[in-house]
Amino acid sequence: MRLRSHDDVAPAAAVPRDALEQAWADMYEWTHADWRPVGPDARGALVEDLWSEIDPHLSSIALPATGAIDAVLLVFIDGGRPVVAGETVSRDTSAGKRLLEGCLRRTFDLLASAGFAETLLDAHETDPHFASLFDALGPVTHWHRIVEFRPGRRSPPNRAPTNDLRQNDSSGSTAPAQRGRAHR
Repeated sequence: MRLRSHDDVAPAAAVPRDALEQAWADMYEWTHADWRPVGPDARGALVEDLWSEIDPHLSSIALPATGAIDAVLLVFIDGGRPVVAGETVSRDTSAGKRLLEGCLRRTFDLLASAGFAETLLDAHETDPHFASLFDALGPVTHWHRIVEFRPGRRSPPNRAPTNDLRQNDSSGSTAPAQRGRAHR
């Protein structure tokens, strides 16, 4: 499978900051609801340093004619390797996998054009659109090669919502809570 472009995909820089922040917070909230829920006061923490961490020109969004963002794929500048993360803004987004495919195509093309040879992908096996997209792509494509997979830790069932977006990783350091990473 080759990634296809999509007419609704645009750079994240094409929308106002507050719209992108809202889309990111909405996406984060629903994708973590079943295994790492966040409390109502967490939205501010989710976007607090967002603009100093992302490249809005390499990041992509799905923006249909309605003007509401349907999917968000952000490129975080993490040292020498960018980290790409995102999903649809709502669990039930129509054609979510196809929209993310278009976002990923645009972002991977731009990253490759910018000379990035390696990118980390922040995803989780429970992401309904993103996970199935990479299952369909397989381990090697024109844009990526899976070199490592670390399944995400699951929180105990019925865990109470938290506003703490930090967790200890296996090395004992404290890092922002993220979905498991598939390195591509």
